[in-house]
Parts: sequence; C-alpha cells; structure tokens
Amino acid sequence: MSLFPAYSAAVTDSSDASVPAKPDDLHWLTNQSFIAFPIDQPAPASGADRSCSAESSSQQQQQPATATRKRKQKKKRKKHKTHHSGSEDEADKKKGVAQKPVRVSEEEFYTDLEGLRIYLTVDTLHKPACPRYKLGPYRFNSQSPNRKNGRKLRYFKYLKPFNSLDVRRKAISLEKESELEKAARDDNSVAKWIEYFHYKVDNPVHMDSYQNHKAELSIVEKAMRQHPDNNELLTLWLDQIVKVFPTDEVLEMIERLISKDNTNVLLWDALIANKQGAMAQCIAPNVLRLYEKSIRSLFLAKRSDEVMLKFFKKCSLFCRQSGLWEKFFGLVQLTVSLNMSTEFANKKQLFASPEHYTQLIEYEELILKSGLPMNEIWLRIEKLRGAFHFLPFEGAKMCGDPQRMILQEDIVGFVYPLINREYTFDLAILILKLMKYPFESNAFERCSFFKPEAYEADHSEQLLPLFLEINRNTKYDITVLSLIKELNTPPSYINTNLAFESYLDLMRELIVALSVHFTDEKHAILLLLYLKLERILIVFDKISDSLSESRKKSCRSRVKNLLKKSNNPNNLRFYIEYGLIEYEMEGWAESCIKIFNISAQVFFQNDASSEDDLFALILSVTDILIKEKRKEQAVYLLTTLALNPSKIRFDETFETPSDPVKLLALQKFNERAARLLMEEDQIECIPLEYYFTANPLINAIKAYLYCLALVKSTTETIKKLEGFLFQFNNTADQRHLFVREHLYEIYLKILTFRIEEFTNNSLLQAVDRVLHEFPENMTAIRFCAFLDTISWFQIRTTLGKYLTVRSVLLLTVTGRTRSSYDINDPDGEQLPRQTYKRRLLNLLKHSVRRESTLRQNALLWRLYLRELFDQPSSVNPAATTNGQDNVLEQCRKTLYMALEACPWNKALYLDGAFFAPQELSHLLDLLMEKQLRIHAIPEELEILRNE
Repeated sequence: MSLFPAYSAAVTDSSDASVPAKPDDLHWLTNQSFIAFPIDQPAPASGADRSCSAESSSQQQQQPATATRKRKQKKKRKKHKTHHSGSEDEADKKKGVAQKPVRVSEEEFYTDLEGLRIYLTVDTLHKPACPRYKLGPYRFNSQSPNRKNGRKLRYFKYLKPFNSLDVRRKAISLEKESELEKAARDDNSVAKWIEYFHYKVDNPVHMDSYQNHKAELSIVEKAMRQHPDNNELLTLWLDQIVKVFPTDEVLEMIERLISKDNTNVLLWDALIANKQGAMAQCIAPNVLRLYEKSIRSLFLAKRSDEVMLKFFKKCSLFCRQSGLWEKFFGLVQLTVSLNMSTEFANKKQLFASPEHYTQLIEYEELILKSGLPMNEIWLRIEKLRGAFHFLPFEGAKMCGDPQRMILQEDIVGFVYPLINREYTFDLAILILKLMKYPFESNAFERCSFFKPEAYEADHSEQLLPLFLEINRNTKYDITVLSLIKELNTPPSYINTNLAFESYLDLMRELIVALSVHFTDEKHAILLLLYLKLERILIVFDKISDSLSESRKKSCRSRVKNLLKKSNNPNNLRFYIEYGLIEYEMEGWAESCIKIFNISAQVFFQNDASSEDDLFALILSVTDILIKEKRKEQAVYLLTTLALNPSKIRFDETFETPSDPVKLLALQKFNERAARLLMEEDQIECIPLEYYFTANPLINAIKAYLYCLALVKSTTETIKKLEGFLFQFNNTADQRHLFVREHLYEIYLKILTFRIEEFTNNSLLQAVDRVLHEFPENMTAIRFCAFLDTISWFQIRTTLGKYLTVRSVLLLTVTGRTRSSYDINDPDGEQLPRQTYKRRLLNLLKHSVRRESTLRQNALLWRLYLRELFDQPSSVNPAATTNGQDNVLEQCRKTLYMALEACPWNKALYLDGAFFAPQELSHLLDLLMEKQLRIHAIPEELEILRNE
C-alpha cells in the first residue's frame, strides 16, 4: 500500500478515472498513515446557503447610517462577489464535486479545511500612529522655522516630492564612469585605471558596502588583465580582496599566486599580514614558519639587503609583541654576530640571563600570600616574570622553563648575512628601534624598510622624546608621565615596573658595544643617542620627584666615563649634551654655565673642530636663554657668533649690542646661509646618518631666523622663512623633505616665543600646513595639543584631519589635563570632567573604527579599555538601560573587538585579565590556542599558594 492515497494500489481503471469520486467513497482513509475518526456532525450547508448567511450577517454588522459612500461601494462589491461565489458552488454541486470537509486524527498532523475570516485581516496600528510634531535641531534663539508637511515627510517617504536633481546626478555619475572606463581601455595606461578606481571609490552606487567593494575589485581585476606585472595594481588588488572574501579564501588566492612567483615581496607581505591578523589563523608557530619560508625564498631570489632587513624587522616585531622576548633577543644576538662581529661586546654574555633571581622569588612569595583573587595573582606574577625573564637562558643544565632555552636551530632560518656591509649601521638603528629606544625625530622612518606598520607603535616609550624639548609646556608633564607609566609593559627601561634596571643596563651596554664597531660619524651618533637617553631619564625622574643626589652623581660619572671611551673625546656635540643634562638637573646654574664655557674653550683649542658644531652649541644655549626670559643675552650670543666667535662667553655679564652691530650680524648670517644653499644643491642622495647629525645649512638658517625674530619683526622673519621653503619645494626628493621638516620646526619654535603676536586662527593654519606634509611630526602635534588658548574642538578638528597614534595620545593628555584643571577651579563642578571623559571616549572610538588605519594598533585599544573602565556611571546613561550593559560588559565587548583586530598582541590579553576579569579562563584558552608566551598558569599558582 502506498503512503499517499493518490498513489494507492486500489486504483480503478482508466475508464472510471474520469468519473469523480462520490463523497461517501472514503476507502482511502483506511491507509495506515491517514486514519479518520468519526464525528457526529450535521451536514454542512450548501454554498448558496453559506453565502446567504454571510450576506445577512454582514448586512446586520454594517447598519450604521454614518457609513461613507466609499464603504457602501465596497459593500456592494462584496455582495456581488459572494453572490457570484454562491452560484459557482451550486454549479459545482450539480456536477457532483465532493465538498464535504473531512476531519482526520490530530495526533499525527493537522489539516486546515476551513477558510476562517480571521486570516484575511491583519491587526495594525491606527493611522496615523505617529506624533503630530517633528523634533528640530536645538537653536539658541529658540525660534525654529515652520516646516511645511514636516510630519508627512518624516514618516511617509513616498510623499516626498520627486527630486529630478538626484536622478540627474546619478545619470551624470554613470556617464562619467562609463567615460573613465572607456578611456582606461583605450589609453591602455595604469594611471587611467587607477583614476577610474578612485572615482568609483569616491562615488559609490550601492547602499551596501560589500557590493561597492565588489565593483571596485572588478575594476582592479580588469586593469590587471591588461597590466599583470604592475605592483601598484597588485597592491590595490590585495587591499580589495580582504574586503570581499573571507580570510581562508584570501590566503588560498595569495598562495596560488606565490606558487607561480615566489619572489614577489608584496605577495609574501600580504600573506603574512592576513595570516597574522586573522583570529582563526593567527597561531604563533604557524606564523613564524611562514616568516621563515618567506625569508628563505626572498634571500635566494632577491639578494636584497633592504628586503632582508624589512622582514627581519617584521619577524622580530611579531616575536616582541607576542611575548616571545627570548626568541627576539636570540634573533638580535645571531644577527649582530653574523653581520658585525663574532666578538661583539668583547664576548660578554650580553643576551643571557641566569635561571633564578632571588628578588623574583621573594616578590612571588609576597604576591601568593597577599590573599588577592586568582586573576589578580596571575596577572601580577605574569608581569613580574616577564620583567625578569626576557633574555634567553644559556647554561649547561636544563632550565625549568623550556621556553627560555633558545637553540641555534630554532632561529637560524630567520637570519641571513648582509650582502652590503654598509647596511650594518641601518641594522644597528633598527635594533635600537625594536628595543623601544625613544628617537628624538622620526624623519629617518621615511627610508625604505624603516616605514612603520600600522601596529608597530604599540609602546608608550614613544612619548619620551617630548622631554627633550627645552621650551615645552611643563604644565602637561605630569599627565604625560602618568600616561607613559599607565601604558607601559615589561620589560622596559622605565622605573614603572620591577627589574627595569636589567633592561636599562642591557640598553646602555648594547649602544656602547654597537658604537665600538663603527668609527668617526657613526660612532659619534650612537654615543649621542646614549647621552640623549640619559637626559630623558633625568627629566623623567625629575618630574616624578625621584631625582636624588646619588642619582645625579651616578649620571655624571657615566657621562664622564663615556667621554673617556670615545674615539674623539673633544667632540663638541658630546659637551652640548652634557651641558643639557646638567641644565635639567640643576637649571641655569653655575655648574651648567661652566660646562658650556669649557666646551667653547675645547672648540677653539681643537683645530679639527667644525664651525657647524659651534653653531649647534650657541643655538642650544639660545633655546635655554629664551626659556629663561634672557632674550638680550641670546641676542648678544648670536651677534658674537656672527662677528667675533672667539669672544663667546656664557657668563651673566655681557654688553648689549647696538643696532648697527645687530644688522651686521644679520647680514653675516644671510651670506652664510646663501653659501650653504649653493653647496646643498650638489648633494644627490642622503645616507641614514644624515638624519642624526647637525646639518650645517639647518643651523645657519636657524641662527639667521632666530636673530631676525629677536631683532626685527615676526612678519619679516616669516617672509624670509617662506623664501627658504620655496627653494626646497620638491616633495619627491628626500633631501628636500628633510630640510622642509626642519624649517617647519624652526617656524613653530619662533611662534612659541612670539606667540602673543599671533591669533588662534593663524596658529592653527600653521599647524595644519605642517601636518599636511608631515603628519607624524611630534613638534607640530605637541605645539597644537598643548596650546591653552585654543578650545578642544579646534584642536580636535586640526589634529583629526591627520590622525596618528601620537596625536591620539597627546589629545588624551590634553583632555585629562584640562579636566583636572577644571575640577580644581573653585567655580567648577563635576560636569567638566564628565564632558572630557565623553570626548576622549568618542575620540578613541573614532580612532579604532573598522575602516580606520589605526585599528590594528594595540596601544589605542588598551587606552580605550582604560577610559571605558574609568568612566563614571553618568557618562553614558543610555548604556545602562535595564542594567544590561554596565562598565564591565562594555569592557568585555571592547576587549574581544581588540583581540579580533590584534590577535597576536599579548599586552591586550594581560589588560583583559584586569578590565574583564570574568573572561580570564577564556583569555587563557586563547593564549594557549595561539601559543603565545605564558610564564605561569593559574593551576600552578594555586599549588604554590597552597604550599
């Protein structure tokens, strides 16, 4: 027997098939799957009777005389329809069609056999179910204009008038698009295709971004069919496929291209970036194997030192950010010994550590006995062990922690020798950069392999160069210091964490060992970096009120010992830094003046000294004198430098120069600058050390403009500066960019000590001009962020055009400083602090949005977590609706968004253990899944605590 009655075996022959079945012929209901049960019901009425009854009932319900004409017409149509359906039912009855409804067992299934009238209507809200007013924007005069048909236009979109202008614009856009595509196909040039692509990006057609990205990708693919070997198109294609396809498909597409051409740097770079940046794909050993494979392939194919240094930087950066500090220093040690000298640092165990530290064991016992919750115990011990155990263990015995043991076989595939030994100085600067050295200027990062990645600036030490500026606004020093300490992660040379001395000693010894390998200019540059680091640490201790006499004495002894070890102890630039260190410790006192006087005497006694060094000395002292409000003495030093340098003295007694003497000094400076301009034009390319030395042209222009600003008007000074900028207007030339950036910095310094002569708009225009060309310039960012006469929104608008990591950090410093000053004001209330808190939250949320270039920066995510956690309950009242989204819940959501953007950064997991403690077990699972560096696990700490 068939399951369905229509296909049962008991079927009549074909002659009986045309005869309709009788209503009583229900033998098919005896099927096992369709058993009917008897129900004693009266026979249903015929179709005509039903229609008549429905007609009478509808007439009774629609008796009110207030019915409109429309409703009467509708009722007539219903009557006509029901009468027609009734006549059809009578006709069907005459034909013998079965109309009797049959009820079957509802235990198996339910068959709807009745057409209920309730199914023909839908309960809706009454119309109009909307307010009869429209909320307009807030107006100060409280007189909002009358809006015609505002309610209708707001709630009923179809009542909006037809706008022919929009249609015309769309038609023009499509016509322009077709013209660009036709021109790109006919011209057969890459520039036309790129122009067509950018037009498509700027003029999207679809509301869905996915469809727009697909259209943009199709344009790039069309262009690549005509130009398959173009790197610019390949870069666009690699950027677009990430927006269209999932990560696994993207990796497969790139791997297919690499199998055809394994020498393409862009393909390897994109493959590593997508593998490292995907939560599902980022597992530390797999990413490191990919680095090893790419470095080997590119070394055998390219033999390019710049490519090798670039991938060495990316691999070392990954090891550092994922917590694999032992492997990082193993790579550094192998690279230095392979490319510099096997007897590096006199064969000292510079990159090795003992197995046990007594101080570490004592601190661990204190933490375990503290009675803190387990998440806090794990976090503190993890940071403590990370601060001590950052160097690989080298010994004859086995180490208790096997991850501290780094063998040559583990790292030999990542390091290859340099073909050109001239790149060893580049390697030295790169190693210091990876070790978080605070460089005063980041102009050298415009070089090929120094170009920073989006996720590279993840440490708070990048704010330390702010302390090298003599004329800084000291009101913000405390906030900068607290922000650096707050975001600092071990290991570090800052005294925020324990065991910072070992990392600081390593940094000092490494700089000295690197300087020994070089001679002349490169040797002096590295020693100057050592002295600048000492000056930064002195200012750091001075602001934090921890600068003791013993600290000053040890600093002086280190500087003197360094000068003795130098190949050229009479180098005037060493004495300049020594004098600046003394100024930070004692101020403009006798000891500082004595060092500057000795440095001038050393210059005149040494025949090999360059006049450019004397200019650097006078300009440094001039900055100090301007800060100390001694402008007359600054003018005296500048005029003496121009006319009679041998009589330079820095004592308190001096003769004020006359006006003719000042004009003659200006003429001398102008002639020197013009002569050096002619010599500068003969320089074709600039090496890396050019970025770290005192440029003679820059010093000559700076001395001339300083003297002009102090003697004459600011308008004439700016006019002269514009003339110098005009002579270096080739933005494609690195030498021109270097000079232009320094000229802009001189411009901002002149604005600083003559700021009362400028309006706020002119200051903001100057900053906007600098940031338009150099968005990473710290001088311009600091100048704008720390201006007290400008409102927050003006600063936010100016810096927001060229948003970088440093600008976001300094905006945070500004917001925190201003909120604290508002609270201390006697008339201030709690509102200003809440206002700045909300502004900072909006700034950070905008910085890490999905389409932002800063989304992969872990430092901004960590700062965002802190601002969310520290917000008062009244900052975001909408976020606590029904108690569902409190501060911890916001932190949890933000944490997982941050981990999705930066799944390899260990610092995010450590912050998550504090700001989202309820997620500690999940974070530990993620750390083990990604195989990042873990020094301790809660189970181990539980056993140690019980013991």
